[in-house]
Amino acid sequence: MTQTELVDNFIELEYKQDFFNLSVDGFQCWPYVRGIVETILWERLIGSFTGELRENPGRSTYSEKMQVLSAGDVLKGIGKAAVPVNFRSLPHKNIVCFADPRRVMNRGVYFDAFNDYVQDFFPEDTLVFEVPYRNKHFYPRYTKGIIDLDNYHVRNYAAKWRPIRRSVQDEFESVAEKICNDIYAAFGVRCSREVMSSNLNEFYNRWKHGKVFYHKLFETVQPKVVFEVCNYSLESIILNEAAHEMGIQTVEFQHGTLNREHYAYNFYDCNRSYKYLPDKVFLYGKYFQENMRFPGGEKSEVVIGDCFLDEMSERYPWKRADKVRVTILSQNYKELYNFTVSCARYFSEHGIDCLLTYKLHPIEYDKPESSFSDLLQYSNVRLVRDASINLYDVLSQSDITISANSTALFESSIYENIVPCIFECAESQSLQNLVDIGAFVGLKSAADLADLVQNIEKFRRDRKDSSYSEYFFRRNARENLKTEIDAMLAE
Repeated sequence: MTQTELVDNFIELEYKQDFFNLSVDGFQCWPYVRGIVETILWERLIGSFTGELRENPGRSTYSEKMQVLSAGDVLKGIGKAAVPVNFRSLPHKNIVCFADPRRVMNRGVYFDAFNDYVQDFFPEDTLVFEVPYRNKHFYPRYTKGIIDLDNYHVRNYAAKWRPIRRSVQDEFESVAEKICNDIYAAFGVRCSREVMSSNLNEFYNRWKHGKVFYHKLFETVQPKVVFEVCNYSLESIILNEAAHEMGIQTVEFQHGTLNREHYAYNFYDCNRSYKYLPDKVFLYGKYFQENMRFPGGEKSEVVIGDCFLDEMSERYPWKRADKVRVTILSQNYKELYNFTVSCARYFSEHGIDCLLTYKLHPIEYDKPESSFSDLLQYSNVRLVRDASINLYDVLSQSDITISANSTALFESSIYENIVPCIFECAESQSLQNLVDIGAFVGLKSAADLADLVQNIEKFRRDRKDSSYSEYFFRRNARENLKTEIDAMLAE
């Protein structure tokens, strides 16, 4: 079973078994466990065959190198957690942004690559809030006047231990039993009824606490539109429901590769409304719009481009070099890493002179360098595992980029002199059509890459004749973003 087939079967099952109408005491159960169930199915049906495992939810994702915390920052965080939001001091604003705490380093400060552009365009009309990520914030931050929700975050987490009526617990046990039985009947995968029931009890309490908080926040600020980054996070699910109940528009920024493999952007019935979803998703390009099934269709799928990519490509223009430079964008896939090692070995054995850069995914930054010893034994290999090195600086110094399905691979296509390539494996199956139409070059072996390196100018000319970069990323994203927000505020 492929990932696309899994998602197709998954969304058909949830529709036919009416999971979205499973409700207890006003709490819509399925959205809160949907991602957990999909992850279990992926690990049992796909990950076990590919040898990959998804991130353990309890494991630290980003290296401490990316979270610069001084003693003063720690004390500041403790102080923030102890002080609740002063609702009386909140001004009325037309725009509320919930910042993406997974920021990127940009000119010496941590930058929200989505919401900071909104604040830059509408500085007097925007209020920005931030829930800590992994219980931390990135300092120093670019965002002006940000209001941290540490106290809410601590209280919401603690709410999960509140007592629940026995009758409600019994209903959650019945819901959990139905979901687990239906999942087993459809996929042959057993989910723990006890664990799912426990999850539902926890999310129910956090939903009750969160709804009260967000209702009060929105009643005070009275925004016309709310921006978020990840619609399937616990916070977004709760705040979207609260905003919809108050008639406030919600918009999500695309933050990665969206296609038919991503459960959060694919639904069997796109004609019904889902109160926990944003009203709109601001997308990078037409390609992503065509490869998702989101409620509302083109009305909710708005193509604006990628503001940060536009800025970075202007700051880091492509640079030519004497030798061919190959950049492989890791996604912590074992098969892709083994391919990289085989390429380094092949180039060494056949005297192919090129620079091979292996750019780690942030979740790999904590790995010791010894983990890559079989790759680093080759003199023409460079390992990038430092968060201070700008991704776009790496891309701008590449002639060939390779990955399975990384967003950065799509981003590299904005440089017309780069030849983007897909390593053909289980994780890249959904992108095979891009190889078929000539948008990307497909690679299966080190010999394929060697042929590309030795004939780079031919491949480069072919790509310029049929560029798909505009298909992936609409141009003038910053102007497009401002135009869309102006229109929403005028409604």
